[in-house]
Amino acid sequence: MIYATDTLPNSSSLSLHPLNFVEQNAAERIPAEILIDIFTYIRPVYKRPRQQNMIETDKSSYQVALARFAHLRLVSRFWNQTITPVIHSEAVIFTLPIEALQKSLKFLDHGAEHIKSLTLVDTFLRPYRPVVKPEILKEARELLAQTLSSKCSSSNIQTMECHGRSHAFIKREWVPKTLPNLTSTTKNLVFRQVSTPTLSHALVSLGCSVQRLEVHSWCSPPESRNGCFHLPTEIPLLQEITLVNGNPPQMEIQKLFSRVGNARESTTVRHDVPLRSLTLKKVYTLGIEGTLTILRTNSIGKNLVSLFLEPPSHEFWPTAYLIAIIKECPFLVKFSYFFPIKKDLFVHLPPTLRHLHLAIISNQFRFSGREDGLIGGAAGFAEAVNARHYSLEKLQISTCHEYRQTTRYPSSRLYGQQSVLQEACDIAGVNLLWSEYAS
Repeated sequence: MIYATDTLPNSSSLSLHPLNFVEQNAAERIPAEILIDIFTYIRPVYKRPRQQNMIETDKSSYQVALARFAHLRLVSRFWNQTITPVIHSEAVIFTLPIEALQKSLKFLDHGAEHIKSLTLVDTFLRPYRPVVKPEILKEARELLAQTLSSKCSSSNIQTMECHGRSHAFIKREWVPKTLPNLTSTTKNLVFRQVSTPTLSHALVSLGCSVQRLEVHSWCSPPESRNGCFHLPTEIPLLQEITLVNGNPPQMEIQKLFSRVGNARESTTVRHDVPLRSLTLKKVYTLGIEGTLTILRTNSIGKNLVSLFLEPPSHEFWPTAYLIAIIKECPFLVKFSYFFPIKKDLFVHLPPTLRHLHLAIISNQFRFSGREDGLIGGAAGFAEAVNARHYSLEKLQISTCHEYRQTTRYPSSRLYGQQSVLQEACDIAGVNLLWSEYAS
């Protein structure tokens, strides 16, 4: 007998009732390809918490939502066969405490061969993490490694994501001994609260295949700073790098970028794939000169089509330095810059630019000298548009809560300057979009 399911209000329990012939026939009449697209679209996705104290809440809501989604398997055998690969396409394993690890590893008992994204999350990931006894850490690491090795040996894992003490990449031998197939399947690497040794082990093992690297809160522990930041000779397929927060030594950052770019001298062949997208957000040890050095390394700047820059809140970047950065990137299509600017910037934007994203952020007002510094540059924007040809299609401005409160009143000066900016965009044929700043 085939059963359908009804979710009871305010409950995760289910009531079952038999499908009649007409209902069952209709359920199986949809082509598998369309069903897969529908299931993929509605499948719950683990939300990466912005605040570390929200991890436990996000974990529970994700697990409940995924369990409810999995109940769709009961509709029919056809639906069960179609939805199973979608259910198991993302595996989220909570690595600490060990009780959470043991529970979440049960997800791998069935369908592990369908995993495309593996996320390892330390639920103790907080500003002040509790001390975990060494023997508990060792037990957790061994349990995770043994389970992944036995359950995921044939998985086509394309995205590997590690939050805090993920127990992954703890040694250079971790990939060959645990998941050797990662070296050929992994395209995306994401780290949150990662140390230099862990990042090094991951890139040495997976540098030949990774195409996107995203690192949040990269730190270099004092005990590891005297050692070497080992990296592969080249990371030939890397097209996108995102660095957010963190305070690694500038030397380590520069070494990472020396391994990418298509103008680097190689012992084999020139890089076929240049770096195309770069995000540097609040990297405290980089600074203006460090950013310029990166863009000049292996002609990285000349190949970028997307650049996102947000300096740390305590730094001041003069517009002259920003102009120097822009000149290193002559073929940008999208440029995001979250810091006060002057109207001088607009005449130096590359003619290839289509999307310009700027911001008004409260903690940067003290550097601009006036809260309307960005909006006051509307005249400069209009002048630049009249003076040269632009491909610009969208001007996006992200604003903080304080600014939005100020512009609520039509009588305010900032409200009037918004109208001036809107008029300049209308004349230029540019779509003006306002959005909320997300820190």
